[in-house]
Amino acid sequence: MNVNGKILGAVHTTQPTVGDSVVLNIDTGLQKALDGYLARDIINVRNSVDPIKHVHPPALNGAAIVMNDNNGQVLAMSSYPSYNLDSFVNGLSESTFKQLEAEDAFNNYAIQGVYTPGSTFKLITATAALQTGIFPADKYIDDTGTFRVPGCYQGSHGCVFHDNDNEAAGQVDLPMALTVSSDYYFYNLGYLFWSQTGRYGQTPIQNVGAQYGLDDPTNIDLPNEVTGRIDSPAVRKILHQESPANFPNVSWYTGDNIEMAFGQGTTAVTPIELANAYATFANGGTRYEPEVAAAVINPHGKIVERYAPRVLGHVSLPPSVRNPILAGLTGVVEDPSGTAYSTFRSIANFSLAAYPIAGKTGTATTSIKLEPNSWFVGFGPTTHPQYVVLCVVAEGGYGADAAAPVVAETFNYLVSHKIGPVVLTPKLTAPTGKKTTSSTTTTTLSH
Repeated sequence: MNVNGKILGAVHTTQPTVGDSVVLNIDTGLQKALDGYLARDIINVRNSVDPIKHVHPPALNGAAIVMNDNNGQVLAMSSYPSYNLDSFVNGLSESTFKQLEAEDAFNNYAIQGVYTPGSTFKLITATAALQTGIFPADKYIDDTGTFRVPGCYQGSHGCVFHDNDNEAAGQVDLPMALTVSSDYYFYNLGYLFWSQTGRYGQTPIQNVGAQYGLDDPTNIDLPNEVTGRIDSPAVRKILHQESPANFPNVSWYTGDNIEMAFGQGTTAVTPIELANAYATFANGGTRYEPEVAAAVINPHGKIVERYAPRVLGHVSLPPSVRNPILAGLTGVVEDPSGTAYSTFRSIANFSLAAYPIAGKTGTATTSIKLEPNSWFVGFGPTTHPQYVVLCVVAEGGYGADAAAPVVAETFNYLVSHKIGPVVLTPKLTAPTGKKTTSSTTTTTLSH
């Protein structure tokens, strides 16, 4: 072979033989549908106008994931921008390759994208609040739209925090605070925890976030997974050491704890981490390792290796902790005041009474000049959760407008298309390439 890749001759030729097959948990129909929902949604977002800033959101990239929350199986995973694998069969032109490279199309944003979580992080803070008892779930607080830090000099930075769009939610308890996504309520929790470090320590919220797996790799069976981080005094110092120009502040104040409590600051997570965190809550507290591969089978149909669910950890979610949070997340979709109520009514054409869903919107500020990251993560049916569906769109705007439609359409698909068990006896037809059975994706390897 010469330097241009042209074959000049062959010394010896060995005919390929059929090798083992890797059977995936990916459902091919669901995967195709999810790819379409995500791509169409991002294009639509780019053509829309932010009603507040009156600009077109750039919607730079995005990801969507569907998991079985009871065992960690990854049923579908999409990343945008993407590319067609068939384009590589005869080789890519240099111009096409450079275009894909410029678009970061080779990046798998589901496991490599790192995004500020915004209000989706409120699951973590709510769990910490109820585990410690620092603020009871049924205790009301008056959300006036403007939170003033007690004892803070009013001329100082970080003394006043405003709700999104300065909206005042009025009297809210924990479930309602999640349903309407009251920032004020979680500002208060961030303040309470930092004002009582002698009792709860410096990192009670971060500790719960670690239990949910938001600062550890999920160990998904795919290469090059990126690990997220939860803002803290220690993390702040590490970031400053690594990049003083980008992270000039090393001190930690009450305002920093308040920002962290509602998913802002330097907290940044990957979609697979957040999907797995919500899967952990959905199933009652068991954190599984996400798995794309189901088994390896030889050419004769014999199972060489079967990948059983692997438990990574647990989160304590007794009824006193889980039930109020579940009520709030259910209200996000079902309550007329919920942040995603209108989205699901306008897009999802199935009955929430027959298939109840819970979820959380996230509108995560990245900077004053940029559009926020848009999140929605949901799970259902809430009576016996089976699926977790997540979508994130970088600089896509509001979570209910950009990300929630993808999740709603995906649940529509799940309701009308039964996802069967993984088929471990695929019909092999050729020594190379990807093939599918009725529901399971199989890749056959050649020797």
